Amino acid sequence: MNRTMIKKLLLAGISMLFVSYILYFLIFPVYFGVSDIRTYLRIRKMPEFTFYQPENDTIAFLPSDLSLNKQIVIIFFNTNCEYCRQELEQLSFTAEEYGNMEFLLVAEQKPRAIIGYLQEISLYGRSNVQVAISKNLEFIKKFGHKPIPSTYIYMPNGHLRKRIIGAYPLHLLKEL
Repeated sequence: MNRTMIKKLLLAGISMLFVSYILYFLIFPVYFGVSDIRTYLRIRKMPEFTFYQPENDTIAFLPSDLSLNKQIVIIFFNTNCEYCRQELEQLSFTAEEYGNMEFLLVAEQKPRAIIGYLQEISLYGRSNVQVAISKNLEFIKKFGHKPIPSTYIYMPNGHLRKRIIGAYPLHLLKEL
């Protein structure tokens, strides 16, 4: 090979690396609803976390407690947030329609408040709805965001499909 050919191949390789970098670090995170690249790198695969069961907040709730063959929809909420309440009330009417999804509802509140509200809207105890408590800002540390509600949708392989900050019309989940 002559020098001109080597230069062209080297330039093409560098160009491909640059385009790959732009796609991977700039475009993909925006597509997934993440503007901060560090957050995207942390949540692109479901992070390891330790939440707690609301019935007994000394018993850990881990990612291994979730279904391996379903999409996982994690909703970070607060029972005092009006947008959260609207989203969860909507879910209470449609949860059974999403047999291919498992919902993990996470809040950083007293267990009694969480259980009481979810029982009030008939969402507590549904077959595809799990409830967990985040302690010591664990959710924010692992998922990197504190606005509520925040929704994270993971594919069965654990990779992030979509992140939504703020209220989300849950009927759009059917399109995913």
